Amino acid sequence: MNKGIKDLANTLVARIISAVMTIAIQGCLAWFLLPEGRGSYAVCLIFSILLSYVFSVGSDISFSYFVSSKNISLSEAVSYSLLIVPLISIAAIITGYIILHLPLSFTYKATYSAFLLALLYIPFFIFANIYIQIFTAIGQFQYYGFMLIFRELNRLVFILLFILCLSLGVNGALLATICSDIIIVALSLSIFYFKFSLQLTRIHLEKLKKILSYGIRFYFGRLSNLLNFQIGTIILAFFATKAEIGIFSVATALTMRVEMIPDALFSVIFPRVASSESGRKDLVAQCARISGIICGLILVFLGLFAGPIIKILFSSAFLEAKSLIRILTLGTMARCGCKVFVPYLLGIDHPGIASISVVIGLLINVILMYVLLPIYGLTGAALSVTINYLVSSSILLFSFVYLTRYRVLEVMVPNKSDLMLLKSAILDKLNISFSFGK
Repeated sequence: MNKGIKDLANTLVARIISAVMTIAIQGCLAWFLLPEGRGSYAVCLIFSILLSYVFSVGSDISFSYFVSSKNISLSEAVSYSLLIVPLISIAAIITGYIILHLPLSFTYKATYSAFLLALLYIPFFIFANIYIQIFTAIGQFQYYGFMLIFRELNRLVFILLFILCLSLGVNGALLATICSDIIIVALSLSIFYFKFSLQLTRIHLEKLKKILSYGIRFYFGRLSNLLNFQIGTIILAFFATKAEIGIFSVATALTMRVEMIPDALFSVIFPRVASSESGRKDLVAQCARISGIICGLILVFLGLFAGPIIKILFSSAFLEAKSLIRILTLGTMARCGCKVFVPYLLGIDHPGIASISVVIGLLINVILMYVLLPIYGLTGAALSVTINYLVSSSILLFSFVYLTRYRVLEVMVPNKSDLMLLKSAILDKLNISFSFGK
């Protein structure tokens, strides 16, 4: 059995299971916290994650790139992370603490203790993201898949413990997230040590500069990508009620969870592109088409049955999210297909193009949000996000076409080989052998 099919199948299945568990978590939060509590939790989590990305300067993807391309070893990656992450976490926490004492409206959307827990989460979030991604860089996709699933399983168990059993509310949800990532970091380091002979190494300034340099070049793309994903909720944190924030965050969480498909493909493609002189453009184009097929079918289903799905998973209190989901599906379809071009751009050392696409999309999003939100409310926020995704996805598509000399239709229209690859990936999980060119 070829390793390419196995990696794709293992990663895809792990992402799907992880996404299902994440939706279960979102359902628990919705039922237990209701729209207002869900809104407070969303504001705290975004506050924490945004600070993490602002100060991490793309270090998570940088470590993965350098390990994949054999420029640094696993031991070196862990050693450098133990230097970089504490420093950026301290800077992020201090900045966040100062922000909490400024007269900003979003700081009133949750309790002070909840925001402090959000700050505490920062280092564990960064460490967990780096170490999980490193498993793909060393070709250990089974461990990667296990970590994705185990991370969400831990979180679900802790949420039930802290919220349902101990009635800790929003603070309990944040504690659950912290505890989950602490376990992931400890387990990852244990596997690195016992399975892959992890040893601490000396820090070399030249390598440190290269790691930071690559991360900085993708910094604005990485940060803008997060903002693109959460910009609606971020802006609503300043201008909307906690209940409105909760409804919008449920709509985006459910719709954009479909991005598990391109994210899974990213994990499989990126190490191959980074280690290949040709960039594997044929593989990237094929995976983009496969992502478009799968995500398109899921999103159509989601749009048609949004009402019943929301009632079952999140309760009738969130039914207003139904129309938002249907608006968001169009932009998410485009994003899911074109997001697969990002690992190609990163792997051939063109992270700036990916950054440009998301920065332009973000600017459009902010402008449209400012114009449409006061007029159309949450509907305007959803329209802004969708238009942003359409624009940024178009930039990625035409950049890929320009660099590879493919035709647009050649890249986007599915063919028989795409269906055969998808069939092989599915049947691999049933232990049926198919050949696949690595």
